[in-house]
Amino acid sequence: MAVLVMANYVVEVMDKFLDEGFTGMGASMGVVDSFKFNDVEAKVRYTLAGVEVRRVYSFTPELVAIWDVIVAEDNNTKVDACRNMIDLFKAVSSKIGDDYANSLISDLEGYVGQMRYVSDGDYVLSQDTNLPVDYTCKSLDLLKHLYELFKAKTGRTLSNVEYWIAMAETRAGMMRKVAFGDFVLTKDHNLVIDTLKVIEVAMREIDRNV
Repeated sequence: MAVLVMANYVVEVMDKFLDEGFTGMGASMGVVDSFKFNDVEAKVRYTLAGVEVRRVYSFTPELVAIWDVIVAEDNNTKVDACRNMIDLFKAVSSKIGDDYANSLISDLEGYVGQMRYVSDGDYVLSQDTNLPVDYTCKSLDLLKHLYELFKAKTGRTLSNVEYWIAMAETRAGMMRKVAFGDFVLTKDHNLVIDTLKVIEVAMREIDRNV
């Protein structure tokens, strides 16, 4: 639950995710965003890899005339966050990594190199959604590999990291790629940054414990 208090407005936002960490327990409800507010400028933000990113929300039928959109800033901060996360991956890999970890980092750098910064009015291309999806899935692969190397090196396990990996796997499983003509939905943006945030937290926990 996030509650944002602004001048003359109180904003309540509730996020419900697919049973995080309990993916083997059977069917469950999907992602639901519910909210109530009067100020359409209200945004839910948090820091990802040192960059302030913004979650975007679709509105209930009662507010269908008002629509939150993925704007140029949302794309560009996501690119910055992806670029910054590579520094974290390199820092951890320098302590416990191997050739395979370094090759995954090279793949991530390749994805970032293809991402673009956009301006208001630019056409939305499928690559603007698909490259961050590829980047996020590869980041998850790298996280899981580095965690296995951590366990081999230290003989320890980290319950929080294992929980966050399961959470990231659940969220990544809900991501999708788009093709020409597909609508880009708010969840396409939110799932990427939310999954990357979990990956970042897990990587920092590994880094602290190496």
